[in-house]
This record gives sequence, C-alpha cells and structure tokens, in this order.
Amino acid sequence: TLDNGLKVHMWQKEDVHSFYSTYMINYGSINTDFKIGKKEYHTPPGIAHYLEHIKFNINPDLTAHEMFAELGCETNAFTSFNVTNYQVIGNKDAIDNTLRLLDFVQNPYFTKKLVNKERGIIVSEANLIYDNPFALGMYGIFNNLFKRKECTKFITGTSEDVKKITLEDVTNVFNTYYHPENCSLVITGNFNPYEMLAAIKENQSNKEFGKYLNPIRIKSSESKKVIKEYEEVEANVNNYKIRV
Repeated sequence: TLDNGLKVHMWQKEDVHSFYSTYMINYGSINTDFKIGKKEYHTPPGIAHYLEHIKFNINPDLTAHEMFAELGCETNAFTSFNVTNYQVIGNKDAIDNTLRLLDFVQNPYFTKKLVNKERGIIVSEANLIYDNPFALGMYGIFNNLFKRKECTKFITGTSEDVKKITLEDVTNVFNTYYHPENCSLVITGNFNPYEMLAAIKENQSNKEFGKYLNPIRIKSSESKKVIKEYEEVEANVNNYKIRV
C-alpha cells in the first residue's frame, strides 16, 4: 500500500512474454446514492459506465486507445455492479505502459462538450440490451427479486437515465471515488517487480491528491419477499455471431 493509499499487487511470471496491468476502482453501477459526512448525493443510474467511457479521452486530440495502439498495446475497460476496471495488455515496456495507464485514468480531463458528445454512443449501447435475451433474462430476474432501484437498473442505465447525466455529476463522482485510496493496481506477467514498484512510487509521489472523502453508499430497505414470483417474457433469441 503506497503513501497515497493505492494498493499495488504484482504477480511475476517469467515464463511468459506479456504483461497485464489493471487499475480497479471500488465504484460501480450500484453506487448511485451516497453520502459524504451528513450530505447526501443522488446521481443518475448509469453514471459509472458513462464515466468509464469518457475517461478514455486524454486531451482534445488524443484518446487512450490511440496512445496504446501506437505503442503496440491493447487497452479496454468495463463497469460492473460494484467496480470499474481499466486495463492494458502488451508484450513490451511493461513499466512505461503501466505508468501511462495510471496517468490517463487519474487525469481529471472532462468538458461539457465531451460529456454531450458521448451521450449518443452510450444511449445506443443501452438500447442494445433490449435485443439481448440473456441480459433481459438477468435483469428480468433482478426486477422480480428486488425493489431497490440500484439492483434492477441496467449497468449502462436506460437511455432516459443517460440523458440526465451532466458534467457536474461526472466530476463529482470522479473526485469522490477515483482517489488512490479507493483503487487497486494489479500487474501480472513478465517484468521486474522491484523496478516496477519503484517507478510506480515515483509516478504517484509526483501527483497531488486531496483527502479521500470516504463516501458511504446509501442502501434502501429490501423486502424479504420477492416482488414478482413468476413472469414470462417473449424476445428474439436468434443471435447472429461471426468469428474470423
């Protein structure tokens, strides 16, 4: 655990050529309602996924996808119910690329134009769920089991939810949850762990982070009975897939 609270986990494997670095934030789609001290915050569903998307913009002229592609690496991310995960995979320069992963995720670059630009893309992604019988089945079960909205909402939020997200929501969530004390860095593969840790410590010591706000998720009460015992849903179950 570093001085700023970031937890670093390293698993060296000398018999492989690649490395895999993952930066995880303990923040997912269920963290819509939270409080800091006595003040409560209520953010739109889907904001964790929304923030994950726009986080890949490093500056007006460069995205993380473009940067890592030029270096021969692959980057991606995902949002689940309780975590957001950013990753980079490559077979050379593990230290440099891990530091670049830290830099782009910890960079608070957000603009109103950027937030609005991404909205249409995420609305389209949210609407795809209605064509996915497996996702409909999962969320259908959740809706029948739970009454708490954070347990029944799409991870992406619905298109109506996405349209409500503002720049203020995004920056508030980033400043609250993306603090190193609420994050973990996991690195596996072929690299020198002593050189890696020294480089990470130097990288983090050159950045200023405010005090961790220690947000507490607000949980609503849940009935001991299911909301709906039985339901049938008709949907298209023909999925076309192609692999090359």
